[in-house]
Amino acid sequence: MIRVIRPMLFLVIALFLQYTPSFAEGLATQEAVNYFNEGVKAHKDGDLERANACYQKTMILEPGNNTYRAFVLNNRGAIYMSQGDMGRAEEMFVEALRANPAYKPAQLNLGLVIEAKGDRVKALEFWAKVFDIDGQKPKTPVLEEQQKTENPALISGKAAIKN
Repeated sequence: MIRVIRPMLFLVIALFLQYTPSFAEGLATQEAVNYFNEGVKAHKDGDLERANACYQKTMILEPGNNTYRAFVLNNRGAIYMSQGDMGRAEEMFVEALRANPAYKPAQLNLGLVIEAKGDRVKALEFWAKVFDIDGQKPKTPVLEEQQKTENPALISGKAAIKN
């Protein structure tokens, strides 16, 4: 009887160990989501210390998840920016972009920090990525629409000036 139980016990333990990490990983992911959401709520409520702590817990629970990494680093950068710490804010936004180079909120925020530091031209480079200026520019010349002949400014040849 013991000879039968021992192999079965070994099989049960092996199966348990095989499925436990994925189950625990799912719990950690949900817990990370909960901390992230709690951090966002605290951030919006103005409790920046609590928000930062929740964001850090998210990073601890999901260190390899680049999506959450970008979200968290961006939000932490926003905290530092609101506190006037542009250096740390810039570090956070750069790290967020390392985690996800296409993450538009971090691109926009990094542009804001760079502009605040006095380099508007460099800031425009980041904003151009966010707003896709090349994709939105006209492909053909833009024509002025037809004007009504009743417009007195056109008839007299004087342009109307609005203050």
